[in-house]
Amino acid sequence: MKYKGLLFTAFLLLIFFAIGDNDDSGEMVYVSPYPVQTIDGFLGSSIEPDADYIIGSNGNYLCNSSMQEMTYYNNPEATDVSYDDLKQFLLSDKTDRNIYTPGSYVCIDYAKELHDNAERQGIRSAIVSVDLKQSNGSIDHHALNAFNTTDRGMVYIDTTGHINSPGIDTIVYDFGIGKQYIPKTVFNSRYVHFSMGEIVDYDVIW
Repeated sequence: MKYKGLLFTAFLLLIFFAIGDNDDSGEMVYVSPYPVQTIDGFLGSSIEPDADYIIGSNGNYLCNSSMQEMTYYNNPEATDVSYDDLKQFLLSDKTDRNIYTPGSYVCIDYAKELHDNAERQGIRSAIVSVDLKQSNGSIDHHALNAFNTTDRGMVYIDTTGHINSPGIDTIVYDFGIGKQYIPKTVFNSRYVHFSMGEIVDYDVIW
């Protein structure tokens, strides 16, 4: 009976230590996979630990639709590529298959994902924030990507979809202050092109 009692006690101790790690207070310690909100912003990232915050030239942080400060990954070895190489990347990339979901996945999310995917493949990319003036005078804020191609210079790519629909790879050929923002499809010429507004300001963030 003595040996059975010792075995039972050892069994209980084994269960106690196998339950999990404890902190000094005796409470169970759980590690959240999600960013932790603090007064200074958000700590943690869903991508590489050496990711940077997306900061505009005015010093403002770019945020997602939940007003969380966003990060992106820059590959120090990424280089500019030709326009044909860029098109091949867009054909293989699946960012445009994501569904535009208000409050969850919007233009800045498309831009960040395409940027990070390109950088991981060694293709230098920028995120572009742009202000578009509407006919009623209001300003819409939008995000897209830019690539400084070796043969065509700056190319502006927008993969953002319509509400509750997947995206589409488009290119804005005539991009600049005072120009109409008109995305045209890279691969499908049947797409009807409309102006999303007049470009009144933009910021290219490498």
